[in-house]
Amino acid sequence: MNDFEEGYPRRTGLPGKGIPLVGSEEMRDLERELCRRFNIDTLVLMENAGRNVARYISRLIAKTGTIRNVVVLCGSGNNGGDGLVAARHLRVDCPCLPLSVFLAGDPNHLKRDSRTNYLIAESLGIDMRILRSVDEVAIYSDTLVVDALFGTGVVRPVTGLYRELIEKTNQANGRVLALDVPSGIDASTGQVMGCAIRAHDTVTLGMVKRGLVIWPGLAYAGRIRRVSLGIPFEPQFTSYWPVVELITAEMVASFLPVRPAGLHKIAAGVVGVCAGSEGMLGAGILASQGAVYTGCGMVVWALPSRFASQIKPLFPELVSFWPEPGRGEESFYYRPSQAGFIADFLYRRKCSALVVGPGLGTHAATALFLNKLVNTAPCSGVLDADALTLIAQDREEWRGRLNGWVLTPHIGEMASLARCSTADVEANRLSVVQEAAAYYDATMVLKGPGTLVASPEGGVAVNPTGNPGLASAGSGDVLAGVVASLMAQGLAPNESARAGVFLHGLAGDLMARKGYSFFSAGEVAGYLREAVRETQNGEWTLSVVDGD
Repeated sequence: MNDFEEGYPRRTGLPGKGIPLVGSEEMRDLERELCRRFNIDTLVLMENAGRNVARYISRLIAKTGTIRNVVVLCGSGNNGGDGLVAARHLRVDCPCLPLSVFLAGDPNHLKRDSRTNYLIAESLGIDMRILRSVDEVAIYSDTLVVDALFGTGVVRPVTGLYRELIEKTNQANGRVLALDVPSGIDASTGQVMGCAIRAHDTVTLGMVKRGLVIWPGLAYAGRIRRVSLGIPFEPQFTSYWPVVELITAEMVASFLPVRPAGLHKIAAGVVGVCAGSEGMLGAGILASQGAVYTGCGMVVWALPSRFASQIKPLFPELVSFWPEPGRGEESFYYRPSQAGFIADFLYRRKCSALVVGPGLGTHAATALFLNKLVNTAPCSGVLDADALTLIAQDREEWRGRLNGWVLTPHIGEMASLARCSTADVEANRLSVVQEAAAYYDATMVLKGPGTLVASPEGGVAVNPTGNPGLASAGSGDVLAGVVASLMAQGLAPNESARAGVFLHGLAGDLMARKGYSFFSAGEVAGYLREAVRETQNGEWTLSVVDGD
C-alpha cells in the first residue's frame, strides 16, 4: 500500500481468536450436522442444556443469597423443553427450593423432546401448571424468573398471552434469567419482535447468538454466560462456520505492534491529517490526539499557518504544512488544486496512513479535492464524517474504489452511504454493513452500541466495549485517529478497525469505571494509552461473555 512498510514494527504470534456468533438458522443447522456426525440424539442436547442451566442457577442462588423461589416460564417449543429439564435438575439438586413451572401451551402439542421431559417432570411431582392467565403467576422481589418461552424460536411479533406474560415479568421486581435468548429478541438480528424480556442474566446454549450482542438485543440480554451442550462446536467438524464474531482482548492484543529497541518515529508510523475547515478545527485536533495517544510516531496535518500557530502551543508535537502559504488562508477549506501538493508532501513525509474528513466541510470544491486525494495519496487510511457525506452524494462514482480504506459512519451516515432510511439501518444493521463494505470494497465500521466492523469479503466483528458516555461531540474524530494510527503502525485495515473500536470503547469504559457517566472526546483520548496497556497486559476481562 505504501513505500515505507518494510521498516514498521510488526506484531508477533498468531492472531487471537474472536468468539463466533450464530443466528437461529445457523445454530439449528450446526446442531443438526453435529448430531448426525457424532450420532447424538437431540434429546441428549436438551438434557445437557437444562442440566448446565440448572447448575448455573444453583450457583447464582448461592452467590446472591436473595433468591427464595424460582418460577420457570416454558413455551411449547424446544426452549420450553430446556426449561423443563432445568426445573427437574433444580428439584433434584435443591429439593427445599420452592419451584413452580408454568407451561404457556398445550402439553399434547409438544414436540418429542419437550414432551418427553414434560412427562418426566410430571412424574416427579414438580408443581406444573398450564398457564391460562398471567394472574396465575406470582413474582416477588425474591423470585428468580427463568424465561424459557421462545429462545431462538421467535419468528413474528409477540402477541396475546405471551406478550402479557413478558410485560408482567418486566414490570415485576424479581430477577430474570433468560434461557438462550430473551424471549422476543430475534436471535439473528437483535431486533425486538414487538416486546421482549429484559433479562438480568442470559445463559446461552452451545454458541453465542448474534442477537445478544447486536443492538438493541444487547440492551435486553443483561450479563451473558455460555454453557456447553456436550457437543464440539468447532470448525474442523462442520461444513460451515459463522462469519460473525465478537472481538476479544486476546484478538486485539495479538494485533498490536511490538515496539522494538531502536525504534524511530518514522518506523513507529506517520499519520497524515486532512481535516477541519473554518470554525471546525476541533475535529482535526481530536483526530490527531487519537492518533498520537495510540502510539504513532508523528502526525502531519495540512493546516493554514494562522491556525497552526494557535494550535501548536497546546499540541507542540504536531507537524503542520499548507500547500499555498499566504494564499487561501482567509477562508480555510481544501481545494482541488491542493490535492497533488498535499499527496506529494505526505509521500515525502513518509505518511503511512491518513485521516480524511472530520470537519472537512461539504463544499463542492472539497468534493473534488477528496476525489483527487484518494486517487493520488501515497497510502490509504480512514474516511470519516464529511468525507462520508461527500462520498454518499456521488455514491456510484465511489463504488469499488475504496479498497484498503476504512469508513467509519454512524447510523445517519450509513443510511446515506447505503441509500436507505435510518430505520432500515437500525432494523438490519448486520446486513447493511456487510452490503456497504462489499459495495465500496472497504472495511466498514458502523458506529454505535455494539459497533460492527465488516470486511469487503463479508466477515463481521462485533465490539463489546464502550458505553453511553461516548455519545459526545468529537468521539468519532478520536476513533478515526485511533484507527489511522494503528494502520500507520502496520496493521491491516480490518485489524486496525477491530482494534481501534475496541480500544476506543475501552478508554470510555475506563472513564466509566471511575464513576463518570459522561465525558468529553478529549478526555477519552487521554485514556487510550491506559486502554492499550490494559489490553496488552491481559488485564481486561470480557464482561459480556465469560465462557463455560
